[in-house]
Amino acid sequence: MLLYNQVKATVKVLRQAGARKAERDIMADQGRQGELRLSMVGNVAQLNLSDPNDQQFKPLLPVLYHAHLVAMHGNRMLFQGLTASREEGG
Repeated sequence: MLLYNQVKATVKVLRQAGARKAERDIMADQGRQGELRLSMVGNVAQLNLSDPNDQQFKPLLPVLYHAHLVAMHGNRMLFQGLTASREEGG
């Protein structure tokens, strides 16, 4: 595994089950705080938010696979990718 970067971040999930959440739900969400890590496993970029004190980097939110940056505005970034469903063992 190749680790590219890690930063302290607050992350909001904008989609649930493939559908975008309502704007009021996104605005009301305080997000999850942790350490955001971008790594490459094979040829797949993975974005993982974990507790900075967890040495095993267990995700606080589902891991975003094939993650790529699609927009930046000020100190905000929008990533797009895929998450594994619970039925698939993700």
